[in-house]
Amino acid sequence: MTRETALPEEVDLREMLTVLRRAALLIVLATLPVALSAYVATSRLPTLYASTAALMTVDRSTGRFPDAALDNTLTSAPALPPGALAGALRSPGVVEDIIGRLGSAGQGAPLVRAVAADLRSELAQGRFVRLALKSPDPDAPGGVYELRAQAETPGAARALASAGTGALLAWDQARSQRDVDRAQTILRRQFQDLTRLLAAGAGDASEQARLRQARAEVWQALTRVDSLDAVVGGTLAVVTPPVAPLAPVSPKPLRTALLAGLLMALLTGGLALLGQLLRPVVYGPPDLARLGLPVLGQLPRVRPARPGGSLLTGGPGDPWARALGFLGLNLLAARHGGRVVVLVSGVTPGVGASSVTAGLAGSLGRRGYRVLVVEADLERPSPLALGTAAPEEGTLAGQAVPGQTRRVAPNVDLLSGADVAARLERSGPPGGLPGEPGLSGLLDVWGEAYDVVLVDTPPLTRQPEIAALAAGGDGVLLVVEAGRTRRAAVVQAAQTATLAGGSVIGLVLNRCGAPRRDRLPGPPPAPRPTHEPGHRRGVRATEVVDAD
Repeated sequence: MTRETALPEEVDLREMLTVLRRAALLIVLATLPVALSAYVATSRLPTLYASTAALMTVDRSTGRFPDAALDNTLTSAPALPPGALAGALRSPGVVEDIIGRLGSAGQGAPLVRAVAADLRSELAQGRFVRLALKSPDPDAPGGVYELRAQAETPGAARALASAGTGALLAWDQARSQRDVDRAQTILRRQFQDLTRLLAAGAGDASEQARLRQARAEVWQALTRVDSLDAVVGGTLAVVTPPVAPLAPVSPKPLRTALLAGLLMALLTGGLALLGQLLRPVVYGPPDLARLGLPVLGQLPRVRPARPGGSLLTGGPGDPWARALGFLGLNLLAARHGGRVVVLVSGVTPGVGASSVTAGLAGSLGRRGYRVLVVEADLERPSPLALGTAAPEEGTLAGQAVPGQTRRVAPNVDLLSGADVAARLERSGPPGGLPGEPGLSGLLDVWGEAYDVVLVDTPPLTRQPEIAALAAGGDGVLLVVEAGRTRRAAVVQAAQTATLAGGSVIGLVLNRCGAPRRDRLPGPPPAPRPTHEPGHRRGVRATEVVDAD
């Protein structure tokens, strides 16, 4: 029984790094096209230059000269409220003034028309790119505004920044001028009213004297305001005039490609972590540690056979054959002697269970054990049946039902699925389905002449007859494909075998990365069993070795 629980598992940093390392190829394959596309798309954008001007607000509400009479000769508007200058830059009047100033700056007519169209379009959309204003900190006294202009050439960028600066200064000047004009209008109306009262002879002599005195004061104030009309000052002053830039500010294909690639890498890595968290995949023994089942072997991917080697016999120094040697030792040690009847079943279809069965049978046969492979998967023939060696016919010794096996490798006999079905029909069980009592009984009879019986079965979770067969053997060896099989499928297969009355001997991690030669020691020599004909040979192992 496994110890897997339904509680959410903690994902530590080491597991996250392992998942990211395994998904590195996928992350790279997803990142490179995005980064390349961003680079190509950005390279096709028009080149833009930027020029910046700095404007400072001046508080002219207090006296700037020690002489009050001299200080009164200048007037200015009140200080700018927060956001007023940015709002002015977005007003239609200021935009049209900027366009007019740019047209008289000596730039080409096509460029002026393009910039004018962009400014009007940005004004309608409320999104400004050609001209942008950075406001100072509202909590700081005074402050410096930065006006940034973008254009297709360095000269056009400088001209646009100069036009924007001039338009804002003119707007600020006009704001102060409006206060002077308003004062002039009020004073002139007062003077006209006083003149009309004096001409009508209203009141007595003292009243007439008071009206004449008031008209003289209004006239004096009006004269002073008229004199200030030409010296009205605003609250803005140019700190840094715009200059022609030397290098463009956009596009920057390399930076854009790096940012796009980084975002795609983060997205792909996040999806890989999320997928592993929601549906964890088995990649190695640490992913199976929580199940409480031993990993008896780790098999590399089957590579083209070397000269003198095959799926059954292997070749000198072949990692596949050497890993199978470790698997055989661990399997026999787990059963603690006696004849072994093992069901080799893949957790899911296509994980290589039949290849593992064939390789394990050949490895045990080379060590002197007599092995019988029973093909219980009637839909897929065993790789042993496809061997290049000519099969030798032999009779199943001691069996009640006559039949023949095929010698497919030294000390390895194969009983094909067709022969199994035929013998089941002759032995009496209706339907001849694997897993019925007839097959379990035949396994006991057939196994009398063999040391190891390997039953190649389809996944236990796919056919109930195969799940029932688990109770007839000594245990089930589950085959897991690294990088493909999900942990939940392993749990389900182990539970199916347990509920059917069987037991899980252990797990085989198939199609792992080929181990390094300097880390894969050769299997220790197994004792050559000697026995008399008809005597059941025991198998002992003193140490369980796990292939690295």
